Order: sequence, then C-alpha cells, then structure tokens
Amino acid sequence: MFIKRAAEKADMPKDLYELILSCANVVRFNIPLQMDNGDVKTIACYRAQHSTHMLPTKGGTRYSEDIDL
Repeated sequence: MFIKRAAEKADMPKDLYELILSCANVVRFNIPLQMDNGDVKTIACYRAQHSTHMLPTKGGTRYSEDIDL
C-alpha cells in the first residue's frame, strides 16, 4: 500500500515499480512438527528476500498453512 502511494506521488515508471515489488530470492524449506497426538506433520515454510543490496537482508520466515509462493 505504501510503495504504491509513493510510486504514484513520485511518478515512478511502471517497470521500476514492478522491479521493486518483485522478490530477489525465495527460500523454501520444510519443517517437521510432532503433534500432540504423536503424529509428525511436515509444513512448508518460505522466506522472501526483496532486496539484497545490503546484507543481511530484511524479512522473516512465515509459518502458516494459508501461504504459498
């Protein structure tokens, strides 16, 4: 929401706006979890890195059954 507003006010070209919105890297990994009943369930996790010009990158790992790439 904020980047869209800023891009509109700065009269940013559409291709630059799309570049800023895109992810530089997406890391996907699986975590096994042992449930209370003893079953093991594997969930997919993702970490999106939007900018790598300064390391370490900002971002975080999201754990949810409702997310995907």
